[in-house]
Parts: sequence; C-alpha cells; structure tokens
Amino acid sequence: MVAVVPYLQDFLDYVTYQKSYSEHTVQAYRRDLNQYFGYQFEMYQSGSPNDTTSTFIRSWLVELSEQSMKPSSINRKLSSLKSFFNYLRMLGKVERNPLTGIRNVKMPAKLPSYVRSHESDRLFDHIDEMDPLDAAVISMLYHTGMRRAELIELKQGQVDFNKNQIRVLGKGKKERIVPMSAELESILNRYLNTTNHDEGHFFTLKNGKPLYPHLGCGWIMGTSRPQSGGWIIHPHQRCRYSDSPFARIHYFYTAGSRNGLEGWTLLAKATKIVIIPRVRIQKIHSMRKFDIEA
Repeated sequence: MVAVVPYLQDFLDYVTYQKSYSEHTVQAYRRDLNQYFGYQFEMYQSGSPNDTTSTFIRSWLVELSEQSMKPSSINRKLSSLKSFFNYLRMLGKVERNPLTGIRNVKMPAKLPSYVRSHESDRLFDHIDEMDPLDAAVISMLYHTGMRRAELIELKQGQVDFNKNQIRVLGKGKKERIVPMSAELESILNRYLNTTNHDEGHFFTLKNGKPLYPHLGCGWIMGTSRPQSGGWIIHPHQRCRYSDSPFARIHYFYTAGSRNGLEGWTLLAKATKIVIIPRVRIQKIHSMRKFDIEA
C-alpha cells in the first residue's frame, strides 16, 4: 500500500477547518482514499492522483462488488473520491476529474428501519424503573430526534430548563433549537438529581466521563444493560434508530399517525429538525400500506 497520498492531508484539513465536517466524516474520507490509492498503487504501480483514470476506478468498483460490499458503502467511497478530485481541480493540481461519467451503484429500494409502536410502548411503560441515565438518554432521543453524536456532545449550557428548550449543535456546526416537553423535563431532572455534574457534558457516566459512541450504540436501544427492564429492540436496529435521521422520521410518523392529523404535526416538526423534505417521506410511506400497530 502506498505510504503517502499526495495532497491527502491538505484535503482533510480543508474539510475539517473550512467545511466544518464532523470527525466521523473526515475519518471516513481518510479510510476511503487510502483504500483506493492503496489499490491503485498495488495494481498500477502509482499512488499519484495525476495518474488516476476512470479505468482504474472502474476496476476498483468491480473488485469492491466482488467482495459483496453493499451498494451504499461503494457509493460513499465514490463520493469520497469525487470530493477529493473536486478539491484537486479547485487548486489546479489535476486537469480533469477521472470520475466524470462514472455513476453511482444502483441502490435497492427499501423502507427504512424503524421502531414499532408496541415496542416503544413496552419500553416507555418501564421508563421509571430504569437507571436514570438510561431513561434520560432514551427519552432525549425519542423526544428530540437528535443524532447519537449530538447527544454525546451535548453540554450543560445547551439545555435551558427556564425556556424549556435544547440548543443542538448539528453537522457542519449548524445550530437548531428543539422544544423540551414536560415529560422530558421531568426525566432529565430525575437524572440530574442523581448525578454530580460540572459545566461540561450533559450526559456522563458514573465515573464522570462523557459517553462514547460504542457505548451509546451498545446500550441506548439494546439488551446489554438487562437491569434497565429487558428492552426488546433488535440489536441491529440500535444504531439505526439512534443514528439514522430517516429511521427516526419513520418512527415519528408511525407513532404520531395513531392520532390522525397529530401524526402530520409530529412529521412536520421532525422534518424541520433533521431537514428531510416532507414530500420524500410521504413518497416512501406511499410505497406500501402497513398497520401502524403491527
């Protein structure tokens, strides 16, 4: 594998400091680009972007497909390459973008993963019996629809109990205000009353350290903390629920639709929070008829 990809670190600094991309996105760029140029170096004895051709890239895509990689993962890698070469063209380091004419892999049509209403009802029937931290984290995700990373990075000063609102810092350092319901406020207060807090992270472990991604993925909607009441969410749904905006929207829709038009009110609030067009959600739900209580 090639040791150094020319201009790679400059590109990563650009998306980090000028584009304000998240650390997760930057690391994904690093992995994808190192993987491609490692392939190019191994197969064509060159690790330079100036030598990259559409033929090289197409042969790489064939190899990824033969490894049974998911179309979504392949398309993400293509997106990383496109961004990198667009950056190089902007700087005048390459004359052309070798990805011109290369299309994304066709994605299979499917409905998003979501939490069914009877599962959430079972979960919240036992919310008062849970550990205060568990209950607070789950309720925060349910009531606000925030991303897992946003929840982990939430600071004390972003939760305003006087105005009943939460200031969320999202992707690209974009800020949005989310209302705090009376139910959520009560659960958060129960958590705060059992925890020693400083002015740092809002959610912390008993040792005072903040939550971390693998922990959140492992127990926010999972079964690895049995003392929390025997949660029933499938383990592969845990991260999708806590970290996928579309899955959260799908869930808000199904939960809210049980009350008729109230469901569309919840839908409108949810689309505003994560910026997904309402018409797109209507389209995905028109693909099939389903029982909200199923």
